[in-house]
Amino acid sequence: MHLNVPPSLITFNPASKTITLGSPFNLINEKDILRIRDETTKEIIYDRGIASTKITITIANEIITYTYDNDHQNASDDIQVELDFGYYAPRVAVWSNQAVAVGATVNQSSKLYVEGAATIWLIASESGASGVTFNVLSFETSNSSASSVIQTGSISSISPTPIIVEVGLPYIALQAINQDGSNAASITASLIITWR
Repeated sequence: MHLNVPPSLITFNPASKTITLGSPFNLINEKDILRIRDETTKEIIYDRGIASTKITITIANEIITYTYDNDHQNASDDIQVELDFGYYAPRVAVWSNQAVAVGATVNQSSKLYVEGAATIWLIASESGASGVTFNVLSFETSNSSASSVIQTGSISSISPTPIIVEVGLPYIALQAINQDGSNAASITASLIITWR
């Protein structure tokens, strides 16, 4: 399934021939990039299907560097980065400004269906408290209680590192736990599932 990176998450620097993608797309591999196109000049900077030694890309320190001759391009150009996540479309579950009271545990109501081995991307931020941890839970059905914890950790230890897992049960969801003894939390979190 192909996915275009939102323009707001693309920083284009033609002087250094680099493209920087915002989270969570900053963690992609070269094999995930299908095509890079300058929509302003209508030029293809990179295309995996026609890649040659003259037009290549590399990724180091989360920055894409390309070899295309782009002397006439500008940093303000509209750049399109098209990704290929394989057969399955990415699935996303989002919490937006979810309140988590002091000492409370909150479970995400929407569950994502997963087929086999998957990469889980957890992007999260919190305000108001300093002690929120997350669990990624797995479920037998969309209506059942959680059967196991796939991954656990704090925002700093999970986000935005992808977690590559073999999911034993077909549904997953997030659980947030506020361990701050005196402050309620407000969290925003996205759980993104991709396959290869």
